[in-house]
Amino acid sequence: MEKYSDELFTGEEEARKAAPIVKGILDACSSRISEIVQHMGGTPTANMKAIHRWLEKGDPDIALMRLYKDETPYVIVDVTEVKRPQAKRTRYVGVLKDGQTLGFDLLMLATPYRGRALVGVPE
Repeated sequence: MEKYSDELFTGEEEARKAAPIVKGILDACSSRISEIVQHMGGTPTANMKAIHRWLEKGDPDIALMRLYKDETPYVIVDVTEVKRPQAKRTRYVGVLKDGQTLGFDLLMLATPYRGRALVGVPE
């Protein structure tokens, strides 16, 4: 996976850290961070921290621009916490940053097109 992430991400360090995240996204077939961490090597807690650190320090928007058409001026990326307090037995629900509230993190990617945002939604 590092071979492919080298083509998308600038810098060896960023590409190396992005490779397991990209693999997790592909294996999970989902953009939910709580599902992605389950498909990465290591513990889900460590994977969650790695993803959030990578999003804070890295520059994923440059890589995403390479995946979209050249005329796209930018890509909108948003990590949203979705609360699911009633979902005690739902497989994908974890715990939010506060350490108590049930929910999941949702990574939304959108491309502007004619005044609207085209959002990639997993099947």
